[in-house]
Amino acid sequence: MAKKGQRVYMWWSASETHRVKFIRWARMRMSTGGDDTNKLGVGAIVWSEWLFRQPLMNRRQRHGLRAGYCRVEPYHDLYRKNPYRYGYKTPKVRRPKLKDVKRSIR
Repeated sequence: MAKKGQRVYMWWSASETHRVKFIRWARMRMSTGGDDTNKLGVGAIVWSEWLFRQPLMNRRQRHGLRAGYCRVEPYHDLYRKNPYRYGYKTPKVRRPKLKDVKRSIR
Protein backbone atom coordinates (compact mmCIF):
# COMPACT_ATOMS: atom_id res chain seq x y z
CA MET A 1 0.00 0.00 0.00
CA ALA A 2 1.15 3.51 -0.69
CA LYS A 3 1.99 5.86 2.18
CA LYS A 4 1.41 9.59 2.32
CA GLY A 5 4.13 11.48 0.46
CA GLN A 6 5.34 8.45 -1.52
CA ARG A 7 5.98 8.97 -5.22
CA VAL A 8 3.88 6.76 -7.49
CA TYR A 9 3.22 6.62 -11.23
CA MET A 10 -0.19 7.00 -12.83
CA TRP A 11 -1.41 6.77 -16.42
CA TRP A 12 -2.21 10.22 -17.72
CA SER A 13 -3.16 9.26 -21.26
CA ALA A 14 -2.78 6.25 -23.53
CA SER A 15 0.90 6.93 -24.05
CA GLU A 16 2.00 8.92 -20.98
CA THR A 17 2.69 8.15 -17.36
CA HIS A 18 3.51 10.77 -14.77
CA ARG A 19 5.12 10.65 -11.37
CA VAL A 20 2.89 12.14 -8.68
CA LYS A 21 2.87 12.30 -4.91
CA PHE A 22 0.34 10.07 -3.18
CA ILE A 23 -1.78 11.94 -0.60
CA ARG A 24 -4.49 9.55 0.63
CA TRP A 25 -7.01 6.89 -0.25
CA ALA A 26 -10.62 8.01 -0.70
CA ARG A 27 -13.99 6.38 -1.15
CA MET A 28 -15.59 7.38 -4.44
CA ARG A 29 -18.02 6.12 -7.02
CA MET A 30 -16.70 3.98 -9.84
CA SER A 31 -18.03 6.31 -12.62
CA THR A 32 -17.40 3.76 -15.37
CA GLY A 33 -20.63 4.46 -17.25
CA GLY A 34 -21.64 0.81 -16.99
CA ASP A 35 -23.79 -1.15 -14.58
CA ASP A 36 -21.33 -0.59 -11.74
CA THR A 37 -21.10 3.19 -12.20
CA ASN A 38 -22.75 4.04 -8.88
CA LYS A 39 -20.98 1.41 -6.78
CA LEU A 40 -18.37 2.60 -4.31
CA GLY A 41 -14.69 1.88 -4.78
CA VAL A 42 -11.34 2.99 -3.42
CA GLY A 43 -9.69 5.79 -5.37
CA ALA A 44 -6.74 7.99 -4.56
CA ILE A 45 -5.95 11.67 -4.13
CA VAL A 46 -2.61 12.62 -5.69
CA TRP A 47 -0.62 15.85 -6.02
CA SER A 48 1.71 17.21 -8.67
CA GLU A 49 3.50 20.52 -8.60
CA TRP A 50 3.03 21.22 -12.29
CA LEU A 51 0.65 18.67 -13.86
CA PHE A 52 -2.63 19.80 -12.33
CA ARG A 53 -2.02 23.56 -12.41
CA GLN A 54 -4.14 26.03 -14.35
CA PRO A 55 -2.18 26.29 -17.66
CA LEU A 56 -2.35 22.53 -18.20
CA MET A 57 -5.77 21.86 -16.71
CA ASN A 58 -8.14 24.05 -18.67
CA ARG A 59 -11.09 23.34 -16.38
CA ARG A 60 -11.99 23.97 -12.77
CA GLN A 61 -11.17 21.31 -10.25
CA ARG A 62 -14.28 19.72 -8.87
CA HIS A 63 -14.91 17.80 -5.67
CA GLY A 64 -13.44 20.54 -3.52
CA LEU A 65 -9.81 19.88 -4.41
CA ARG A 66 -7.29 22.70 -4.45
CA ALA A 67 -5.03 23.43 -7.39
CA GLY A 68 -2.35 20.80 -7.79
CA TYR A 69 -4.51 17.91 -6.52
CA CYS A 70 -6.35 15.32 -8.58
CA ARG A 71 -8.63 12.33 -8.02
CA VAL A 72 -7.58 8.98 -9.43
CA GLU A 73 -10.70 6.94 -10.07
CA PRO A 74 -10.97 3.41 -8.60
CA TYR A 75 -10.55 1.72 -11.98
CA HIS A 76 -7.16 3.40 -12.66
CA ASP A 77 -4.07 1.70 -11.29
CA LEU A 78 -1.14 3.30 -9.55
CA TYR A 79 2.37 1.89 -9.97
CA ARG A 80 5.49 1.94 -7.81
CA LYS A 81 7.82 2.14 -10.81
CA ASN A 82 7.33 3.42 -14.32
CA PRO A 83 5.17 0.90 -16.24
CA TYR A 84 6.96 1.82 -19.49
CA ARG A 85 10.27 0.32 -18.36
CA TYR A 86 11.30 -2.20 -20.96
CA GLY A 87 11.66 -5.80 -19.84
CA TYR A 88 10.36 -5.34 -16.29
CA LYS A 89 7.09 -6.23 -14.68
CA THR A 90 5.90 -3.21 -12.77
CA PRO A 91 4.07 -3.88 -9.50
CA LYS A 92 0.76 -2.14 -8.97
CA VAL A 93 0.11 -0.35 -5.72
CA ARG A 94 -2.19 -2.49 -3.60
CA ARG A 95 -5.40 -0.73 -2.59
CA PRO A 96 -6.99 -1.09 0.84
CA LYS A 97 -10.45 -2.59 1.19
CA LEU A 98 -13.43 -0.29 1.03
CA LYS A 99 -14.38 -0.88 4.66
CA ASP A 100 -10.87 0.19 5.77
CA VAL A 101 -11.06 3.60 4.11
CA LYS A 102 -12.72 6.30 6.15
CA ARG A 103 -15.27 8.55 4.53
CA SER A 104 -13.44 11.48 3.03
CA ILE A 105 -14.23 13.97 0.26
CA ARG A 106 -17.56 13.85 -1.55
